[in-house]
Amino acid sequence: MMSWQTIYRSAWMLLALLVAVGLACVFWPVLRQYHNYRRREVILEREIQHEQRTINTLRENQKEMKTNPHFVERVAHDLGMARVDETIFKYTGDDLDQPVPRK
Repeated sequence: MMSWQTIYRSAWMLLALLVAVGLACVFWPVLRQYHNYRRREVILEREIQHEQRTINTLRENQKEMKTNPHFVERVAHDLGMARVDETIFKYTGDDLDQPVPRK
């Protein structure tokens, strides 16, 4: 026959096990939510770094626009603008594959 000491010890171990399972059930969703927040934070940090690089590039371009006339001219050419006495020739990839017609 089991002694009372063994019964008490088993009851305390069962109670400790139930408390541990209860705490795990309570904190598991919180822990999962924490990990989701950390993952989201990493993603947002990457986005912030990307946006900071974009801002820095735009600031550099803005500075070049104010101080470098050659930069302004190059950007204008990229946009298809030309000076009054200039002619711009645009080639597409399709035109380069075909032979030039002879006159």
